[in-house]
Amino acid sequence: MKIPKTSFSGYGALLKESWRSLWQLPMTFLPAVYTYLGMLVIGLGLTGVARLAYGGLETVDIKTGSIVAFVALGIIVAFLFGTHVAAVYASVFRRAARGKPITISEVFRDAAGLFRRSAGMVLAVIVASLPLLLLVGVTVGVMAVAATKPVLFVLVGFLALVFLLVFFGYGAWLVFLLPLLAYTKLGAWRMLGQAWALLWRDNSHVWVTYLIHFGIGVGVGVALGGVSVALSLLSSGEEPLWWTIISFLVNIVVAVWLLLFVFRSFIARYKPKVS
Repeated sequence: MKIPKTSFSGYGALLKESWRSLWQLPMTFLPAVYTYLGMLVIGLGLTGVARLAYGGLETVDIKTGSIVAFVALGIIVAFLFGTHVAAVYASVFRRAARGKPITISEVFRDAAGLFRRSAGMVLAVIVASLPLLLLVGVTVGVMAVAATKPVLFVLVGFLALVFLLVFFGYGAWLVFLLPLLAYTKLGAWRMLGQAWALLWRDNSHVWVTYLIHFGIGVGVGVALGGVSVALSLLSSGEEPLWWTIISFLVNIVVAVWLLLFVFRSFIARYKPKVS
């Protein structure tokens, strides 16, 4: 990936363009709709399997081999679906980021072609995230011990700070992973390697893109959460259903907008040839 020598500063324009494209190309919401419908179908399907096999999850004996098989089934289904979702996102947004029309048939045909690389990418991300998960486990374990030994709270604070720094590092590292899946033909580990190279060789662009994405997402989440708390207090502790629906829809719109911004940022900076 060729990295321009000049700096990039058109982030505000990219945000505006992405917002306009969001409404000019409503098919950008297809992956989000597909994700939630798929999760619903999978959830209902696994619940149905559990009821047929065990008479309900609450009656399952966790010592039996059958529950292991059921959990394994759930993991495999979740992995396959997650892989296909990533491929659908890559297929939709590589067109949307260039302002091209999107059709369902094209999206799922392209997703089928991307599925193998998407599966490798998902597995690679899981493996690469193991150190982060280990750090989470250590932090939680120290917190549990610190509940009885206050002297360890300093260590908890240190581990929490390390976790936040590592978490931010992972976020910046992986921010362009879907565009790399969409616009290159790299294998899974080469994609991660390319994302790592961009992080170190073009760190200002990667970090600015990530912090804009992260900052707006967190800001909107905090604002929505504040309104939820206020409405809950006004309605005797229960959040109104209408606000739950509005909050859910706003989160979807913002998530799609910001992902489109990430794709546009990748294109504007690196000008990939594969469309």
